[in-house]
Amino acid sequence: MYWLINKKRILPLTLGLIISSGAMACFNACTPEKNNDINTHASGKEIDIPQFFKSEVSRLNATKPSIQKTVAKDGAEETKTVTVKDWNVELASFMDVDLNKVAYIGTFQKDSVAEVVEYRFVKPDLDLSRIRITYNDHKPVAFTIEKSTDNLLYKTTEHLEYKQGVSYKVEKLQQVKFFNENAYSIIGKF
Repeated sequence: MYWLINKKRILPLTLGLIISSGAMACFNACTPEKNNDINTHASGKEIDIPQFFKSEVSRLNATKPSIQKTVAKDGAEETKTVTVKDWNVELASFMDVDLNKVAYIGTFQKDSVAEVVEYRFVKPDLDLSRIRITYNDHKPVAFTIEKSTDNLLYKTTEHLEYKQGVSYKVEKLQQVKFFNENAYSIIGKF
């Protein structure tokens, strides 16, 4: 009958199942858990800036706050009270900054005083110049980011500021060879 199993075959199958289950349990126990915490200093990584801003985007998209937004371009300025439709777009410049990128490893000097941590980048060919993060109760609450790119065709400088629950600012100046410079700024106040 087919439901009767050959005892010589059952023992190796059972042992194989036990060994493979044990190996899987050991593998899962030895694999480090992914740390979703923004502050990952204990793991040897730097703060996860993109994760911080993803959390902010989720919070802001859910609460839909009205903000006073000022846009200035080449001297002309306009201020309106608006509700931002997509905070992913609004804060995209901040989310692009990632201290844990391979290209940035070993390229900055880190200094901290009280609740402020500052990163100064020592390689001029990188797009980041400086990042300053202010903490309150060990949680990041403000960011100042300076970026610059300089090559044969153009020079771009970008200054970003974000103060959680208070304001954000994006200032950009682009100078393209043989053309006029292009400058704009966006300031949002919660």
